[in-house]
Amino acid sequence: MSDLKLMTWTIFYKAPHISLPATVFSTGAADKLKGAYSLNVNNFDIELEGTIRFADEFMDIFGTRRSGKNEVARKDNEVLPEKSHFKTRRTDLEINAKSNEFLDQMAIYGKKEITYLAKHLQKIFNVKDDFVTILSDKVKDYERKLKKYIPAAIKYDAKCDIDKENIYLDIAAYSNMVLHNTEKEMLSLALNNTKGNSTDVQKVNEFICKTRIDHMKRVLDFLCAKINICRPYPGFSEYVVDLIDEIIKSSDSKLADLFKLATVKVEERVNFFKSFIKQNVLDMLSLKLRYISQDLNAIRKTLAIVKSIINSRYKMMKSDDDDLKLRTKAVRILLDVIDKAFNIQSDDLTVITFDTTVKAIRHWQNGNRGDIETPIKLLFDHIISVLRENWALATRQEVMTLTEVLTFGYSYDEGFNDLFARGSRFVRET
Repeated sequence: MSDLKLMTWTIFYKAPHISLPATVFSTGAADKLKGAYSLNVNNFDIELEGTIRFADEFMDIFGTRRSGKNEVARKDNEVLPEKSHFKTRRTDLEINAKSNEFLDQMAIYGKKEITYLAKHLQKIFNVKDDFVTILSDKVKDYERKLKKYIPAAIKYDAKCDIDKENIYLDIAAYSNMVLHNTEKEMLSLALNNTKGNSTDVQKVNEFICKTRIDHMKRVLDFLCAKINICRPYPGFSEYVVDLIDEIIKSSDSKLADLFKLATVKVEERVNFFKSFIKQNVLDMLSLKLRYISQDLNAIRKTLAIVKSIINSRYKMMKSDDDDLKLRTKAVRILLDVIDKAFNIQSDDLTVITFDTTVKAIRHWQNGNRGDIETPIKLLFDHIISVLRENWALATRQEVMTLTEVLTFGYSYDEGFNDLFARGSRFVRET
């Protein structure tokens, strides 16, 4: 199965979604749809790519301002200055020059990050001299991978503005993934060449994780300032991936309990969901919930699909299936709309809430915690609060259109063409 079909899957299309129970929807709707739709999650190849967010972003361990003998010194000559220092695009004639500048500077910045880590590893682990050469080769590998990937991505035949934007977003995400994987490999090599202190290993690991987040944020800022392609850092999406990782580890009985609890919590807020999801869409999601609730293996596969969707959100589409392309575009736009709401919120509460929930589920799984309902309730309450506060009526209409396309493959809403050609107006607002 192609990378594209790994993405668009949409759980709203051929896989079910954790959603609202049939009892809260129009009578008989599920039975009417039963003959036309069925669950077959085995049609999907699940590629668990291991895109890991190392949490505690709000804790400034190894932050940009560092001092003290035992801490990492602040990096010099940073290539990507703060967003406010950039000049925005003035005319369309500058697109190519600025695009090339973005690609060049992104690669240079990544190489500087790797070089900086190599020097730091050499210092704290007292590695052998020949290890320095090995680390230097990692910088060349990073550059080689980008040089191979970027030309192929740029050649993609984009049909509209949002497709063109996804080319650069895909390159940014790929660069960040390669950078993160390279730095993890460097740490592993360092540990194989010396006996490092466990505390030092933990600190370097935290530093690598924070570097990944900081690098992606700055690349997105640079992309917005130089080429006017603006997206929020996908913090919420990454928290969801972390949560899925923990849930999938659950035993069958605990997974079933979590699923039932989540269903109840969503049902309690059905009126809120009706403010941005049409009734016929809710009916279809209700039907799919009934199918998935009968099969724990299907629940695990669906969660894995959601994780792959998030991790692959900007991959280029190489299919001639127009329906697949449309649903893919819908899920990408929807993820941006959700992430933008939490980006606007811009506080530590989201990080704390997700972190608390993940830890609570972990302790509950291990038998060290009896109550799981409270943290789940707090998580739902927080998510709904953020969306209610930041999604105005126009944004909810966009979400209504997107969820209809995800579910049925079409929508006759007035703003459909603009939404799928240029993306969400809510996201484009800076």
